[in-house]
Amino acid sequence: KENTKNSRGMAGRDRAVGSHLLWLALCLWVGGGMCARVLPSSADPAVIAFGSCNKHNEPQDLWHDIIAAKPDIFIWLGDIVYNDNKSYRYGMQHFERSPLSEVRRRYDAQMQNEPYASFVRNGTCRIIGVYDDHDYGLNNGDKHAPLELKLAMRDELLRFLGEDAASERWGRAGAYTSAVFGSGRRRVMVILLDNRWHRDSLEVPREERRLL
Repeated sequence: KENTKNSRGMAGRDRAVGSHLLWLALCLWVGGGMCARVLPSSADPAVIAFGSCNKHNEPQDLWHDIIAAKPDIFIWLGDIVYNDNKSYRYGMQHFERSPLSEVRRRYDAQMQNEPYASFVRNGTCRIIGVYDDHDYGLNNGDKHAPLELKLAMRDELLRFLGEDAASERWGRAGAYTSAVFGSGRRRVMVILLDNRWHRDSLEVPREERRLL
């Protein structure tokens, strides 16, 4: 498995948490009996690459290494682009959502970013994925986002991934999905969880706080 990060954001801290991301954000099941889409593949998957925390406006030289590894499947685990804007107020980080036109522009910029664009055009690797908080639109974003924004963020993600127009994902309350690759005893099931759409807030409302 290849854990891919861009030159600055994709290498350091996620190397330490990569194994946790794998187990918490997706489940790889060889064989499996769960219901999932069976996606055609030219061969049984041998190499699976995955990555997250990607900056669309920074150099992404590690895609050359990913291409050289010839993965059969690439899994975006979230933060494909950063659709929120960070500023500082009184020394504290503050995040605001980007306009929807800017969200699309950032996804388009990533799709046109070389060498990722060549990776996609090559067509030998199946690319699937899900968002996390920043591509969902807001740092630590949760269920309290307005429904129209949830729907827009889901749709922009699926458009970027080239999701089939007939896919059930377009009608779901969330971007979660599962898929089976390979055949026979060499099948691999990938389950991607949406950990934003229905997530409770990390902050406890004041009226519910208790002192010990």
